[in-house]
Amino acid sequence: MKTIFPILSHVTYVDTASSCIISEELHAWRKKHEEEFFEHGSRFRIEQGSFLESVRKTVKDFFNAKHAFLVPNFSLAFNSFLETLGPEERFLLLDEEYPSISHPVEARGFPTSHVVVDGNIEERIYQAVKEHAPLVFAFSLVQYIDGFALGLDFIKQLKKDFPDLLLVADGTQYCGAGSLDFDDSGLDVLAGSGYKWLLGGYGNGYILFGDQIYGRINEKLSKVKISEEYQARGKGAVDAHFEPGHLDTLNFGSLQQSLLSLTSFGMDQIEKQVKTLSLQAKEAFTELSLLDEVIVQRSETSSIFNIKGGRALFELLTNENVICTPRGKGIRISFHFFNTKDDLNKILQIIGENISTS
Repeated sequence: MKTIFPILSHVTYVDTASSCIISEELHAWRKKHEEEFFEHGSRFRIEQGSFLESVRKTVKDFFNAKHAFLVPNFSLAFNSFLETLGPEERFLLLDEEYPSISHPVEARGFPTSHVVVDGNIEERIYQAVKEHAPLVFAFSLVQYIDGFALGLDFIKQLKKDFPDLLLVADGTQYCGAGSLDFDDSGLDVLAGSGYKWLLGGYGNGYILFGDQIYGRINEKLSKVKISEEYQARGKGAVDAHFEPGHLDTLNFGSLQQSLLSLTSFGMDQIEKQVKTLSLQAKEAFTELSLLDEVIVQRSETSSIFNIKGGRALFELLTNENVICTPRGKGIRISFHFFNTKDDLNKILQIIGENISTS
């Protein structure tokens, strides 16, 4: 892994929940791409249409999705999606949800109900759907601060029991750490950014639609006339809405390269590696009473942990070249497939030193 990701030769990187690291292979591809732009100018983008279509195909194949659009990040994709809804849509949100979900919903004045996040979250969501009859449930598959996760089995069951409820998920903190078959997920919409677990760098993301919601959006947007240029390129109203303007071949090409690399590693193998290390970390952090009790009680375990600790512990970790991030009331540590048991043991040793001196 130190050969694939050279940064690992001098740091312990447990901060993918903040930002990915770049592989040697992707770094070389990006340099070659920029050299071609430097040398050829506008001629460099003559084949951009077919190139970007190949990126879309890679995204569709990776997620097993029929309808995929390239977007700069989750936030812009989600805002664009909200613009396709009527003002009467009722939303269900989780308390303390990622601001890029909660803010645009509430700023637009959609009627909104909230669910308290605790150990009975699935039951609370189920009861809230029955009580408030929301039309849209928007949520993060994994919460960004503490790694609280909703299981995909629950999502599928929720869709089965409430087929008219639109399930709209942010996959930014999940996709890449775990495999996801969109067509079989129960989700109507999945969007995410590529700069975390997908290891694709900044400025790229995706939004996927199931057949039902895609048809609904297409019907609404098709009433708006699009330019002859778009029509000449074989683009429709949905393309014009979610992919307006230019698409950057460096950023989306980086996403494609990363998805191809993850596929070559094998997402099943990646998920197994991440899950094994995450379970070991959860057990160790639990023994040291470093996790919130809600996380301890959950059967669903993500690769993100918020451990109890103040500035002194964070500085100890930083001084030992452990890259992590203060978040909420603690320190957020996140493991990807390039992390090892040695990384966890190093962190536990530093925590032990902090406990012994405090």
